[in-house]
Amino acid sequence: MKIFLVLTILLLITSSIYAADWDLDKGSKEVGGYFSFRYFSGDLYEDGGEGISSFTLSPNFQIFIQPRLSIGGFVYISNTKQGDETWNSLGIGPGLTYYFGNSESKYWPFIGTNFLITSETWKDNGNGGFYDNDDVTSGSSFQFAGGMMYKLVDHLHIKGLLYYNFNSSDVDWDHAKQSGNVIGLQFGFSGFIY
Repeated sequence: MKIFLVLTILLLITSSIYAADWDLDKGSKEVGGYFSFRYFSGDLYEDGGEGISSFTLSPNFQIFIQPRLSIGGFVYISNTKQGDETWNSLGIGPGLTYYFGNSESKYWPFIGTNFLITSETWKDNGNGGFYDNDDVTSGSSFQFAGGMMYKLVDHLHIKGLLYYNFNSSDVDWDHAKQSGNVIGLQFGFSGFIY
């Protein structure tokens, strides 16, 4: 983790030496992220008459090391609740994104990948549920994604992406390693500093 922090600081310092001419030019910086809120109800999801609410935030910071090629840090924060039960997830790690197009474009297709170290906690404040007591797990998440970015105005863009995640977790309560796959869509905003 210390190496990642040192490399990020060095990239910030060296990238400020080169002045970028457009959004995806060398030296440009992207601050953005994705967010979602979901509520699940009905017989399929409700337990004891209570639905499930889920909030997810995925901020990121990237630096363009070459035109259209960026590296950066990604974070994933999720909170899921059903009645007295809470499930929190946190992930952090590096990523790489490549955009197609040029400085005259308003649309930029892109592909990217990131790797996150994750931690999850389950809390049951009442009468059973997800698990019988408080539990903590650690794991990792590898994501591969492709999408499109659209320029709304100078320095502000909207993004949509289709992603595939491979997640693995060390489950503390039964000392087992579990893995799973996720396919999904996300939408968000990005701001560019150059």
